[in-house]
Amino acid sequence: MASADAQRRIVEADIAHFRDVAPIPAGLHFQVLDCSVDGFVHKGRTVVLSTRLTRLTPAQRFFIIAHEMGHVALAHHAAMSSFVARAVNSAADEAAARAAVASGLSQISHHNELEADAYAVRLMREAGLDPQEAARLFDSIGGSTDTATHPSAERRAREIRAVR
Repeated sequence: MASADAQRRIVEADIAHFRDVAPIPAGLHFQVLDCSVDGFVHKGRTVVLSTRLTRLTPAQRFFIIAHEMGHVALAHHAAMSSFVARAVNSAADEAAARAAVASGLSQISHHNELEADAYAVRLMREAGLDPQEAARLFDSIGGSTDTATHPSAERRAREIRAVR
């Protein structure tokens, strides 16, 4: 319990520093939880971060915070909801709606992840941090296989290195 509290304080201090150097969209909230994923956006307006981020370097933690905030700043939640609504509304029946959503969801999700990565890299540069730390994070994860929701770690590292 004491170690979780110490980890929470570290991540909360990272958020406080992040707020000092990055433009925060109006209405955005941050929450720190003891959860198994590094970060995610809840309902398009709350960035949830894990206490497990403390295993990363400060620059890598900044990247994760900036990446998740990028999803909010770039309105990915709204774009995804709009895509699903269009697919469902234009489909003849439930089976067609499911097929339409399934056929485009992965591509949109991968695009959103890479776009949020690029957003985070730009914020890292503005804050005087080395974006190579973010690429090294994905190098350490390894793997060349995309998932349904995320590009492979190898692709993400390569794309991060290519951001200008």
